[in-house]
Amino acid sequence: MALQAPQEEQDMRAAGITLIVAFLATVALFAAHPAESGATTFAEVLKNEARDAFVDAVVHGGFIAVIAVELVCFAVFAARLGFLRILPLAGFIFTATGLGFIMGSMLMDGLVVPAIAQRFAGVAAQRLDMAHTLVIFCGTVIRVLLPIGMLFQAAGICAWSIALAGRPGVVRGIAVAGLLASILLVAAVGASAMSPPALMAGFAVTALWALAIGGLLATRKI
Repeated sequence: MALQAPQEEQDMRAAGITLIVAFLATVALFAAHPAESGATTFAEVLKNEARDAFVDAVVHGGFIAVIAVELVCFAVFAARLGFLRILPLAGFIFTATGLGFIMGSMLMDGLVVPAIAQRFAGVAAQRLDMAHTLVIFCGTVIRVLLPIGMLFQAAGICAWSIALAGRPGVVRGIAVAGLLASILLVAAVGASAMSPPALMAGFAVTALWALAIGGLLATRKI
């Protein structure tokens, strides 16, 4: 058992550094995300989606890979807090569930829709009904998956923040920030019906939360 403690500390530090790197990767992927094309017709939308298919695949595939890595680090964080305690366990389960929904939305947005666009790009306008239906279906699925994922993320952050609230110093400050972040995520989901970009603010909140947890793990504050 005496040999396990140093290894646990090393694993915790490695998980923290990985979360920090994951935050930087997230920022880079957001910067590489293709801009809105400004297309005015559905045919133009398909053409632009087909053109950007490779970049979309790299960016959204990158997001999925980063999320998977973050989940491993979050598991280390939850284990550090104590998997046998209800709040750390709930935080991990809620977070993993939310990230699963978000990964599904990334898959649809970055891989499925561009694949449909490549399949139908160049087809005569009068033959685009099937493509239009498929794209509408994918968009609807994305608009369902993302808010659900964000709400589960909010629940996970809230549970972990409550678990951290009893600790002193900077940890308590991060706990308070986490509670505020969970409120912001719920507000972003509520606002997304009127302003879809509000969900993008939600991504920023979750990325900053991952950075904060990475800092705690890397500096062994918990």
